[in-house]
Amino acid sequence: MFLSYITTESDGALTLDQLLRGPLSLSAREAREAKRLGLTVDGAPFFANQRVGAGRTIRVPLAEYDKPLDFSASGDVAVLYEDDALLAVRKPAPLQVHPSPSAPRGADTLEGRVQSYLHSGAHPVHRLDAETTGIVLFAKLPYAQAHIQRQMQTDAFRKEYLAWVCGVPAAPEGVIDAPIDRISPDSFTRAVLPGGQRAVTRYRVEA
Repeated sequence: MFLSYITTESDGALTLDQLLRGPLSLSAREAREAKRLGLTVDGAPFFANQRVGAGRTIRVPLAEYDKPLDFSASGDVAVLYEDDALLAVRKPAPLQVHPSPSAPRGADTLEGRVQSYLHSGAHPVHRLDAETTGIVLFAKLPYAQAHIQRQMQTDAFRKEYLAWVCGVPAAPEGVIDAPIDRISPDSFTRAVLPGGQRAVTRYRVEA
């Protein structure tokens, strides 16, 4: 798969390397891989430290996942959306999203089912707990995964959950702003802990 980009007047002073890391949002590793796979400008090789200029077409070959793939899973995949880069599927409970100590590689996971469905590499952009039913995004390429994960760190990405709770919150709606971190370095369990990653939850009581 290729990513195409036509440079604009504002790109005119940038080198190829600056364009790859800036407007095209490639990581250093992705930029190196693109050059190795045959990146071109207007159909020809181009020096990375040379200014590209406006109105040029950069064609970037995107690397695929190089980790071992698992095509053994045979469960159903409920596809909600699919294009060349992304796949949105519904995860049932209690299926785990990806291999873990409680679901070692070869066990039935949503990741394994998606790879069997595509018969190619795919990786979850985010995860849901095993007991949660909901939508999970899978990236077909590392570039797409990294791009969406960067969006998840901004207000451009929003998650919504519908949950059953015990009791009724005192306020019918509100904001919970509390840091989340692992309870220990080798644990998958997370809790509200000082020094954790900021997590903001806006809630509203439906009934």
